[in-house]
Amino acid sequence: MSNSSLHSLGIKYYTDKAYYHKYCDFYDMVLNPIKTVATNVLEIGIDTGSSLLMWHDYFESAIVYGIDITFEHIENPLDRFSRIKCGNADTSNSQTIIDLLKCWGNPIFDFIIDDGSHIVSHQKNSIEILWKSLKPGGIYIIEDLHTNVRDNFYSHPHLNQYVIEKYLDIPETCHEGIIKTMNNIPFFSFHKEIANIYYFSNIQTRSLSCVFIKLNV
Repeated sequence: MSNSSLHSLGIKYYTDKAYYHKYCDFYDMVLNPIKTVATNVLEIGIDTGSSLLMWHDYFESAIVYGIDITFEHIENPLDRFSRIKCGNADTSNSQTIIDLLKCWGNPIFDFIIDDGSHIVSHQKNSIEILWKSLKPGGIYIIEDLHTNVRDNFYSHPHLNQYVIEKYLDIPETCHEGIIKTMNNIPFFSFHKEIANIYYFSNIQTRSLSCVFIKLNV
């Protein structure tokens, strides 16, 4: 059983979630209630595999799933961990995600995090597909939204340029109710199943992460 904080595990495995973006302390607050009870967690975007190892140690009983379009950047063999499962999918192609989930036996996830391509259409495609596989009360994080702001590319009604700049100007965690934030715009098909959205911004790196909480019904 691990009593390590998510940040310390992130530093141990050298994931930029810890040493650069400084997301981990915020994630720890959000995820701590499910730390010991989560059974399935999923990360989109494996890269070197460092964050999968972090999740493996943090969620002591969960199977940790990883999706990527390529495994060429993985630095440490992950198949030696019985609770880590990786598979190929292209988040621009819904069917590849559906097929991979089916191959895995269609698990239901306590927590999903998208640290994949950071392309808006891919992010929206992934959450639309994977929301159905997120359990009631589950947590879905879209990471590094700032990359799209810098490219003047992000178009979600609840994360427009003005709102993002507002959040990047303050150093603390920000909380907004879904109705207030989205102004009743049903951007997602699952709009009515969202309980809350939480934002976290790191003023030093101008990093931005967004947490969706699914209604627990």
